[in-house]
Amino acid sequence: MKPKLMLLAMFTALLSCSRGVLVEAQDPGYRPVTVSRTDLVIGGRCRAKLTYNNSGDVTSVETDPPCVVGQGPLLVNGKELRHLSGSITFGSGTSICYSTSIGPKCICTAQPCP
Repeated sequence: MKPKLMLLAMFTALLSCSRGVLVEAQDPGYRPVTVSRTDLVIGGRCRAKLTYNNSGDVTSVETDPPCVVGQGPLLVNGKELRHLSGSITFGSGTSICYSTSIGPKCICTAQPCP
């Protein structure tokens, strides 16, 4: 009976240790990063293809015709919008702009597109 009990104790200890190693090996700040995604935007009229870097920031915004992509400063009451985080929809829902690593990029249903 003692050998079986000792074997059971060793097996349990081995499993406990291996679980501990696996948990310790994982980075607590680790989160999976989506490389790209496609969304329907502007009421489903445009397809937004967003590409991300390893930090999770948008690096590229693309769309399919008839929608267009524009890049430039966003003006609110004649002043440039700064510190855009995420996205903003405006123009009666005809434009959406995303914050990217190189400045805002917008998808619009018509030109001009900021």
